[in-house]
Amino acid sequence: MSARDELLRMLRSGGASHFEAAKQAADSFGAEVLEATADRVERRARQLGAEWLRADQVVAVMRQIAADRAFEDPTVPQQRGEA
Repeated sequence: MSARDELLRMLRSGGASHFEAAKQAADSFGAEVLEATADRVERRARQLGAEWLRADQVVAVMRQIAADRAFEDPTVPQQRGEA
């Protein structure tokens, strides 16, 4: 089941008991979206022959953000920029 499907399932089931799981599913979905976007940026830059864009750096940062989101601890506000 994809992170998107898991998030939708959590939202449909509702209830406070599913809140933490829904937050984690949302983070996983966000990471998947970042990964997919990074793939699209990388492909498009290659199609355009736009090496000057340094798409590799943009993609590397997006992939790092996705990895960080997938593994961060939701109980530590500093990791989410909520401090």
